[in-house]
Amino acid sequence: MPCRRRVCPWCSRRVAASTRDGIAPRLRQFSDVVQFTSSLESSHDLTQAWSDHQRAISRFSRNGWLTGRTAGWFRATETTHSADHGWHVHSHWLLFHENALELRRLVSELPQHWIQSAHAEALSASTRGQHAAMSADIAESVRYVTKGLMEPSRRTDRQTPGDILRSFQAGGAEAAELWAELEGFTTAKRRRWTASGGCLRGTTRIENR
Repeated sequence: MPCRRRVCPWCSRRVAASTRDGIAPRLRQFSDVVQFTSSLESSHDLTQAWSDHQRAISRFSRNGWLTGRTAGWFRATETTHSADHGWHVHSHWLLFHENALELRRLVSELPQHWIQSAHAEALSASTRGQHAAMSADIAESVRYVTKGLMEPSRRTDRQTPGDILRSFQAGGAEAAELWAELEGFTTAKRRRWTASGGCLRGTTRIENR
């Protein structure tokens, strides 16, 4: 029986495909999307990094800020690791609106609103870690944001959970410690890795583990 865990090499792909299948039919009325990456400073404590990021998300979304500016949105949270900085918990967002002018306004508003939200929670965030841009390739944006945790990193200085597992399986001692930390983190409690709202509400019913 599938475990449906996001750090499972097999189930991660199934979860990603199921999420894409749930999102795609609802996007036919849109021609553009804003793709936004939000992050805080990295931490060597994964549990603390996750908790801080969730606090920032809650503040960022408070009082219907997203709902009032979009027709629909989707968020996927991921984590990577680097030897120098530790765990980098971050979120990829897709934000939709029928009006391209509203989307362009969002591109300029999103990074600053995230930084202000983080600072309101006494958390560290800078312009360097936030990126918002419009895209006309909705299918590629959806594929990227829903790729899951087990895909290889595009950066040589960071490892995804998938990279860590492959290094552990190859006999890496440091990777073994990191994988043990990840295993403990993902099994200790159920985590909400994805969320959605507006016209995309209900597309994240797959168990977040």
